[in-house]
Amino acid sequence: MEATLAVEEEVSEETDEAVEEENAEEEEKPDEALITSLKILDNLMKKIEIADRKIGRHGSLKDLKKLIAEKKKRMSIRRSLRLLQKRYRTNTNGWRRKSRSR
Repeated sequence: MEATLAVEEEVSEETDEAVEEENAEEEEKPDEALITSLKILDNLMKKIEIADRKIGRHGSLKDLKKLIAEKKKRMSIRRSLRLLQKRYRTNTNGWRRKSRSR
């Protein structure tokens, strides 16, 4: 009988150790999930900070709309200048000047 009690105690101790290890692992899982969640939140906060800086450069929505309108105006002026240049080249056969006869 003593032999069976010794075996039962060993089995009981081993199962207790296994249960304790499982509990320790279960305790670590929420910690890992928390760490992962914090990393995700940290990355999102960095993205928000970057977006805030970009927004801060342009000021208000009204200022941003003015900036966009000015850029469009400049682009249309450049386009019209290119068209004039192209027309001039086709009408004058390039940029060559006529040579003067002496």
